[in-house]
Amino acid sequence: MLLRLGENTKIVSERLGHGSTEMTADVYSHVTPDIQENTAQKIEKASLFERCGQNVVMQVVSNTKTSLHQG
Repeated sequence: MLLRLGENTKIVSERLGHGSTEMTADVYSHVTPDIQENTAQKIEKASLFERCGQNVVMQVVSNTKTSLHQG
């Protein structure tokens, strides 16, 4: 359950008394598809945000250059 909630594998492993994160990953591999999907969605959102952010910055720079040339 903690893995599905996004808790770090190392923390879960320690809380469960597992000897390694590999053991935790092996035992709870059935939750991996959920985690993979969640991570993919986060990457997509971050990528979109980054692209939008770059477009805004480029637009501001472009507008600033235009203003400087006109003024």
